[in-house]
Amino acid sequence: MGFGDWFGIGCIIPVCLIAFVVLECCFYQTSSAAPTKQRRAADCAGLTFDTCTGKEEGGDGGCAICLDEYAAGERRATMTECSHRFHAVCIEKWIKINTTCPLCRHNLV
Repeated sequence: MGFGDWFGIGCIIPVCLIAFVVLECCFYQTSSAAPTKQRRAADCAGLTFDTCTGKEEGGDGGCAICLDEYAAGERRATMTECSHRFHAVCIEKWIKINTTCPLCRHNLV
């Protein structure tokens, strides 16, 4: 074996080692992030989004989470299962810690 052979082997081993470490780290991060009940709830919530124009009729009373009225230009989310509407920010925070609708307690999981 000449210098070229040893040099090739000497380069391949560290490259393979680095690739192994990188792949192992990536696998560890994805496998340790097992879906929690809240993450599944967020995925299953079935939210549809719209923007409040301020001219809606019927006055649905505002967001039941923060108890504020909807203002023009605010993003809202409606749950497709039960049709309850909330500020998008409020329901996104709610779903991170709960698995039910804030009003009717419909299970989202």
